[in-house]
Amino acid sequence: MSSLLLLLTFCSSTAVATGITCGLAPVELNSSTPNVIIVGDSISTATTGFAANVAKMMQGPYQEFYSKRLTPGLATVQYGGGFDVTGRITSSTGMQCFESYTGGLSWDVIVISYGFDDCMENITSTTSQQNLQTIISKAESKVGKVLVMTAPPVPSTQRGLLECITNYNGLVKDIVEKSNPNKTVLSDMYTQVNRYCGVNYEHCALQDSSMNYNTTGPLPSGQQYTGIIVGESLQRLLPKDKIQPPVNESHQANLTVLKNEGNPCGLPPPKLASNVKNVLIIGDSVSSDGSGFGPYFRSLLEHPNTTTNPAMNGALAVVQHNGGWAPAPGANEQGSNSINGVNCINYWLGNETWDVVAFNFGIHDCWKQQFVNSTEYAKNLEIIYDAAHKSLTPQGKVVWTSTTPIAHNCSLPNTGKGPCYGVQPDCVTEYNNIALATLGSKPDLVINDLYSEVNHVCGLNFTTCSLQHPGDVHPSGPGREFLAIKTAATILPLL
Repeated sequence: MSSLLLLLTFCSSTAVATGITCGLAPVELNSSTPNVIIVGDSISTATTGFAANVAKMMQGPYQEFYSKRLTPGLATVQYGGGFDVTGRITSSTGMQCFESYTGGLSWDVIVISYGFDDCMENITSTTSQQNLQTIISKAESKVGKVLVMTAPPVPSTQRGLLECITNYNGLVKDIVEKSNPNKTVLSDMYTQVNRYCGVNYEHCALQDSSMNYNTTGPLPSGQQYTGIIVGESLQRLLPKDKIQPPVNESHQANLTVLKNEGNPCGLPPPKLASNVKNVLIIGDSVSSDGSGFGPYFRSLLEHPNTTTNPAMNGALAVVQHNGGWAPAPGANEQGSNSINGVNCINYWLGNETWDVVAFNFGIHDCWKQQFVNSTEYAKNLEIIYDAAHKSLTPQGKVVWTSTTPIAHNCSLPNTGKGPCYGVQPDCVTEYNNIALATLGSKPDLVINDLYSEVNHVCGLNFTTCSLQHPGDVHPSGPGREFLAIKTAATILPLL
């Protein structure tokens, strides 16, 4: 039997109450991916909550860089009772419908969401506690893990409701603390939303006047924001052996992807948006359009995208990449090594002021054909950081992204060719440590630790992993989305 993971979240909405009904039964599970079912109250539903956003980012399919084939997504997502479920749903309903929602199937992930509706419907804390304990007990009786997310906050002007949610979250934390630590884990959505909105906020752009999380604007999409929070928590616990591995046909024929051809700096940045935040990603082919996580990250923050929505209504930010996005004429997203970074950093930044500048250098510095020694690497990072720091808005942040790990069996002589282009996994680890020692104490620096995030799923010193092309430094299709979700979850609270 596949492992069972349960994700419990406690959320909100102002939808009109309906009678108790368990809705539709789940459909047959997908044998090609991990299977997820979301069950919960109205902020988790597809119509008023994060479910549709989670499903969209998780389900793919993703195009592989080398084969151009479509790979199934990170997971297949269903919703308890069907995606058309609406109305307030308390933990009492959730407890009664638990077996109907899950259908006795072997889920890899079950997302269960209650909390705000309990407060709105005046469910006593004793009843809520008993319901949650029952649900978690049912979850823990099966093989797998339980991930519990706290309820997101509401404006401080809603004093009674905010107090109820705070108390409810206290119950959640207490239940998790007393649960099986090998199965049950807490993820704090309450704190994540407060990082964006501010503690005890009176108004927040993520929420409308009815305390619903916005969909597509003109304000930033709160449903997308909460969906990314859930997605990050969810993807770390997906069974790696059920994520589809990539199809590799002749990746060495694409060696040029690691090289920096044409204008080494590419295009300068366009004029920045005035109505939403602006994010600049600086990196190499791991973050670029063709082979990296860039387009997936861009889609998450620019949802809905600029092509269909020129006004950027609902966007959380506008995302640029160093050298411009391909396939624009003259674009060159390949940041290459840190020497090229020093030479191009001011060109990439332009005369603009950015809300977030996220950068990574490392794989090319470890590659024989563009190798940079450790002393020069550290000096280059200082120069790049200083320039990025000076380009920020008053509340802006610099994000250092660690270099993603490569398979441990790529430990062969660095000829510049062969598995992983000859890049040594030990060099990647060493240079990540150098970067951390150089930049870690900077006051406005935030760390996006993709190295640890990939290792958390793939395992330390992995030899194969579905998140990465075999014998290669580039992420697979699901791996690109995985890196994008983690990067989005790191950057969103900074906006």
